[in-house]
Amino acid sequence: MTTTIVDPFAAIRDRAIQLGREHGTAQAAWMVDQTASTEAARTALALYDDGDPVFYDMFSPRMPFSGEYADDYTTGELFEDCGYYPSGLHTDDTDAATFAEIELVEAYETEYVDACIAEVVRVLSAIADGE
Repeated sequence: MTTTIVDPFAAIRDRAIQLGREHGTAQAAWMVDQTASTEAARTALALYDDGDPVFYDMFSPRMPFSGEYADDYTTGELFEDCGYYPSGLHTDDTDAATFAEIELVEAYETEYVDACIAEVVRVLSAIADGE
């Protein structure tokens, strides 16, 4: 008989990653001027290819959960959107709940930034190619 162990937190973490990817990609649309010249796009891509920090100064994603604006996405909304309720998964272990929340936020933010930069590069490439 084979026993399968199901990690209920894995699906929650995967959902945080998916949301980070969706939200990061969406933010990129606000970061690139769609009317930029092909020359400007090529210059920005050259900075990216060279690993020049100026690229990240120009196209640094606004970090989620910064609280900069009153209607910013919050960690509470992330947990709810992922279906994570500490009282259900980590009822008696507050340390486990804290570590789980940190893991969800880090998974979301990492994917958010990676997806945002990837989409910025994709859009700049399309502009540079005259599409």
